[in-house]
Amino acid sequence: MYKKLIVILPLAISLAVLQGCGDNSREDGNKEEKTAVEKVSEPKVEIDEEEVEEPVKFELEEVSIAVKTNDNVTADDFNAMFTQESEEKFPNGKYELKDGTIINADTFSYVSSDFFDYANVVFFDGKIAHMQIESKSSIEEIEQGIGVSFEGARIEEFKFGTGYEIIFNEKFADENIAVYPNEW
Repeated sequence: MYKKLIVILPLAISLAVLQGCGDNSREDGNKEEKTAVEKVSEPKVEIDEEEVEEPVKFELEEVSIAVKTNDNVTADDFNAMFTQESEEKFPNGKYELKDGTIINADTFSYVSSDFFDYANVVFFDGKIAHMQIESKSSIEEIEQGIGVSFEGARIEEFKFGTGYEIIFNEKFADENIAVYPNEW
């Protein structure tokens, strides 16, 4: 409705101004002609309250992005994303904890990728339990790059060199392990 009003109102004003300017008749002999301006009547502008549109309200829709957690990334998923180091892999590797408990977990090493120079990942009960990652990237870049959320994990920066130890399961923290799979 407002669009119509915006177009009609200037036209009506122009016509009214032209109509008020001088004599609109021309004498040509005894013949009198009327101009088109006199024949046009001034338009009426009425606003129908029912046609007035209410302002449009937009609501933002929340979009959630599925974030992978250590609970839903399996060793097969990780192996599909990154290239394994051929020499350093211990499927069902045997760990001895400092309290004497022996547990088995899958341990794989990975060669350089876009997000790390080297990675060693332990999977226990189908979940990522521990990661050691050598990288010059920030922890946020690594997290995003490998597609695994580090929320709830303990992250320790290497004291020497560049990289991180990411501990999802405290059983696999270095201070809790007496014997690693490659030491049997």
